[in-house]
Amino acid sequence: MICDKCKRNFEEKAEKNKTYEGIDYHHNPPIFMFEKNEMWAGKIVLLCRKHHRELHDEILKIMFKHSNLFKPKKSEHWTWIAILPCNRKKVIEEVMKFTKGWLNDS
Repeated sequence: MICDKCKRNFEEKAEKNKTYEGIDYHHNPPIFMFEKNEMWAGKIVLLCRKHHRELHDEILKIMFKHSNLFKPKKSEHWTWIAILPCNRKKVIEEVMKFTKGWLNDS
């Protein structure tokens, strides 16, 4: 499988509770940004572990910018909760747009 960011080929597949250098399936936008009764509408992006982590760090920055927090948290869950419901759709759109640009900026 090939990382959509670095274009390297990785043979290993993810295994729960195991460190590996393989491919992760990233949901753009992340699934947690949708309510439980909402259908996820997005695209799966194949990323190596390094780039998956890097992308989520950038997503946290975008989320923090729209949140009511005074200082960043390392938790997407708690940062998402601190975003007003009326702003969440805007955050989803910004994350999707950012991810597309980030993937093409090698």
